[in-house]
Amino acid sequence: MGILLSGVFWGSVLILLGLSVIIEHVFHINIPVFKIVFACLLIYIGIRLLLGGLGIRSFDTRMRACNFGVIEAKSGGGHDYSVVFGKGEIDLRGVTAGKDGTAVDVDCAFGKAVVRIKESQPMVIRSDTAFGASRFPDGDTAAFGSHVYRTKAFKEGSACITVKADLAFGELEVVAEK
Repeated sequence: MGILLSGVFWGSVLILLGLSVIIEHVFHINIPVFKIVFACLLIYIGIRLLLGGLGIRSFDTRMRACNFGVIEAKSGGGHDYSVVFGKGEIDLRGVTAGKDGTAVDVDCAFGKAVVRIKESQPMVIRSDTAFGASRFPDGDTAAFGSHVYRTKAFKEGSACITVKADLAFGELEVVAEK
């Protein structure tokens, strides 16, 4: 989206706007400049999405994002994951609960997020679902509201891996291995 912030873009828009005012008053021809610029902007954004994204970078190096595609992520813990209009497979089997615990955030909108865990890991998964489907290894499902899943290795008061999953109009599937 760097072109939208450049002087060339805004200079061109102002020149076209000025030319359209002159053409309208001298030749009585109405050229809808704003409609044309808006249409070109939509075409530009669409082409950028097709060619690999908008070029927006997160300043947080902990963020892993999947927008309009498929991602497979193996985590060392302490990361944030975002799945939008795509499918994300997040492997948390190698994550360890540090001395103070480990936090992982998973956000999913209009997509599917598959979270792979081990039952031998002390883990708590808090899922907030709005108009979606959350499935957990114990057979519980949620379509709207909150749900908390704890692995068999979880002990109250001890360090654990905390996964906060926010889901809107998508699907979350938690797959546990022995």
